Formats: sequence, C-alpha cells, structure tokens
Amino acid sequence: MTFDIIEILFRGICVGVAASITVGPVAVLCIQRTLSKSRRSGIASGLGVACADTFMAMAAFFFYISSSTARCCASWGASSW
Repeated sequence: MTFDIIEILFRGICVGVAASITVGPVAVLCIQRTLSKSRRSGIASGLGVACADTFMAMAAFFFYISSSTARCCASWGASSW
C-alpha cells in the first residue's frame, strides 16, 4: 500500500516536471539538432543556450543592482543636505 502511494506520487511529480517545461523556439532548435545530427550536438546546443541565458541573467542583475544603488545613494545624498 505504501509503495503504491509513493509510486503514484513519483509519477505525479514526473508529469508535473514534464508539463512545466516550456517548448519555445530554442528548445525546438535543441530537439531538432538532437534528432537530425546526434545527441552530442543537441547537448552542445543546450549548453550554449544555458551559457547565453546565464550571461543575460548576470547582465540584468548587474544593471538592476547598479541602478538601485544609484537611486539609493542619490536619495541619501539629497536628504543629508
């Protein structure tokens, strides 16, 4: 009985994870390369996309921090005088 519940729970988690994956143009490109060339080519495409997404997230975070720091220091300097 316990194993049935755990199995159902595990299958539900797997279905949830599979349903949450978005299939956008980049994912379609990776799938297409994997099917047309090889698994290695698909993995290389996926790693390239992951690196590009990481770089864009770091750039967005850097500009967010720099703009919030500039706003914070500008308001602090104006109130102290």
